[in-house]
Amino acid sequence: MKSKLSLAAVLLMSSVLFSQSKTGTTVAQFLLIEPSARLAAMGNAGVAMYDEVAAAYYNAGAIGHQNGYSAQFSHSTWLADISYNYAAASLQAGEVGNIFISVTSLSSGEIDVRTVEQPLGTGERYTVSNLALGLGFGKQISDRFSVGVQLNYIQETIWHSSLSTFALNVGTIYRLSENGLRLGASISNFGLPASYDGRDLRFVFDRDPDKYGDNSSL
Repeated sequence: MKSKLSLAAVLLMSSVLFSQSKTGTTVAQFLLIEPSARLAAMGNAGVAMYDEVAAAYYNAGAIGHQNGYSAQFSHSTWLADISYNYAAASLQAGEVGNIFISVTSLSSGEIDVRTVEQPLGTGERYTVSNLALGLGFGKQISDRFSVGVQLNYIQETIWHSSLSTFALNVGTIYRLSENGLRLGASISNFGLPASYDGRDLRFVFDRDPDKYGDNSSL
């Protein structure tokens, strides 16, 4: 009876935690696009899956469960002529483990430059492109347990401005039973702070052009 009361007290005192979305303050949002139509149809419940190469997108631990040589490619055409491509391959390197490589790209195509003075276009065109190159390694520690790690080089370009950074994925998968019950844990896209840089982000501002020594640009 005492244990039941303790459990009820814990449940009553527990609180709900709400995570905050950092919309507009994070980079490489294209990495949130799911590359696998199969796993996307399953509600993106892929953290404990390893039946295809693209499962490494959800959990780097899936790299260790790949056998032999496997490759996968996907292409999607979004609205406004946005093109998304994903390619991944896994190679078994003997008893050492598995080597994994991936390429993810997102391109907007050419977009007309429009201003307030020229809403129909200035005649110039620009593109928005995103690229991620991944290199990973995974190993099956036992017939049930695997671990994996993947390092991504990320580059984003918007006209004359760009950024580049690195992100790390770490994961593990444990198969509980022969009937397919699995546990998966994953940390994805853990990286350093990054920001855009380029001539479009530099503004010339001179409070008094007739004086020297003041701030002439920002």
